Amino acid sequence: TLLGLVWIGLFGSYGALILRLSNSGPGFENIGTDTLFMIVIGIIANDTAAYFVGAATGRTPLRSWISPTKTMEGFVGGAIGTFVAVIAVGLQSGTWTKMSEWLLIAFVISIVGPIGDLTESMFKRNMDIKDFGTVLRGHGGALDRFDSMLFALPFVYYITLVLTPWTS
Repeated sequence: TLLGLVWIGLFGSYGALILRLSNSGPGFENIGTDTLFMIVIGIIANDTAAYFVGAATGRTPLRSWISPTKTMEGFVGGAIGTFVAVIAVGLQSGTWTKMSEWLLIAFVISIVGPIGDLTESMFKRNMDIKDFGTVLRGHGGALDRFDSMLFALPFVYYITLVLTPWTS
């Protein structure tokens, strides 16, 4: 659909901008790949932890009129999973060396990722469809696999520019 093309094209282009940061000069050869890796792992951890914690303990609806199965418990579990994963990646990173940077990126992913997921769910609900596309039926469609990341990419890109202003 047109929405999918715009959504992926606009927000997804920030993935390329993040990778381009690796061309910023000596000392920053890996900043783009390290940052993108941190985002991907953080989003996967958020989605996975939110699903399992929400399924096991979820009782309090997050926004039931948008997505009835998402819970506050899942949101908190996803945030904890994100922090653990981003810190684990940060410990191995030669680029992101400060705990404060890891915590900021994890915080942003923990908030913005679920907002992206809820936003896509709201679009689907308003359009009265279950899945965006037919590739992954039952999982929200192919776009549903990337909604959280597409929302997180621009935020983390600009945070990276602020934290490392000499890369721009």
